[in-house]
Amino acid sequence: MVPNVPESTPEPVVSPTTVSRVYRAATSLFLTRRLPDALSALQPIIADSVSPRVRCSRTLRIKVWSLYFAILDATTKMGPEEGKKVWGAQEWRRIVSRVRSGAIWNEAIQTYGEEGRLDGDIVNTLYALPRETFCQYYCIATSTNSPYLQESCCC
Repeated sequence: MVPNVPESTPEPVVSPTTVSRVYRAATSLFLTRRLPDALSALQPIIADSVSPRVRCSRTLRIKVWSLYFAILDATTKMGPEEGKKVWGAQEWRRIVSRVRSGAIWNEAIQTYGEEGRLDGDIVNTLYALPRETFCQYYCIATSTNSPYLQESCCC
């Protein structure tokens, strides 16, 4: 143990203004097709957008998560050549694998704490992704019985 260092240092609280500022910057990067930069800017605030300590508005939370899913979706839609060029071979494969395996559904649930706490609009955003992508990872990842989604996805 290092002397004079508290064992548990409190995490710095990010303000909703900071989340909003980072969201706007990441949006600009996304719109200019600088996906790796957009994702690296957005990732640190994803969990913060849900944290009760930060108190982000529901609208801002939905915007942050929707942009996150849009970046991941745009990445999965890239062909192997473009994906490897933009992201690097290993990172592109890792992202595509996470999306296709259902890891982003699990990530959303883990960040929110439980499936029932997920904002409905975030579930709708996931559902609005290309049908085969969403259905594939929803059916793999979910452990709940959602008859509406199961019917429409053919799980």
